[in-house]
Amino acid sequence: RVAQVFGPSEIVIQEAYDAVVRKGLTDAIARLNAISPLEYERPPKIRGDAVGYAVKPGTKIAIQFGTYDGALMHELGHVLDWRYDLWNRLTRDPDVQVRRTIQRELRALADERLGGEEGTASYRSYLRKKEEKIANAVHALLYAPELMERVAPRVQTRLRNFFARTPELKPLLDIKPSLVL
Repeated sequence: RVAQVFGPSEIVIQEAYDAVVRKGLTDAIARLNAISPLEYERPPKIRGDAVGYAVKPGTKIAIQFGTYDGALMHELGHVLDWRYDLWNRLTRDPDVQVRRTIQRELRALADERLGGEEGTASYRSYLRKKEEKIANAVHALLYAPELMERVAPRVQTRLRNFFARTPELKPLLDIKPSLVL
């Protein structure tokens, strides 16, 4: 025997989060689940350095317990990209200049994740993958709309308009930070 346990075998750990934001996000997951199965879990640990992941084609989201809701917004962005083809909805346009502008904005928004640092070449490459840029755009729309307006206004408008026209996504636009824990 390695150890003997004298206390309870289960430990209750409270998680602090913005209850209004979390409810808005979990309600969105429930709406998406009603359309097509979407499992959501909060395990105590996720493999490696990740704090969350989404399973393609949008059937599962896992966010490590205790992780801030921005990670959930990001992984939800992956699911929405897979389910609604967000990349093509945002980047396709008959005007080549518009397409270039959108690509520049998505890249600039991705680079905001570096926080002004250079980052390694491999990390920059990861952030600039199209799947990451779209998930990051959804995260920015929900969590940092002022930053997105400054860095990627055309992407913000296109994404906001798509959400506004899509009944199950429209309530995401109403999520606002609160002081409710």
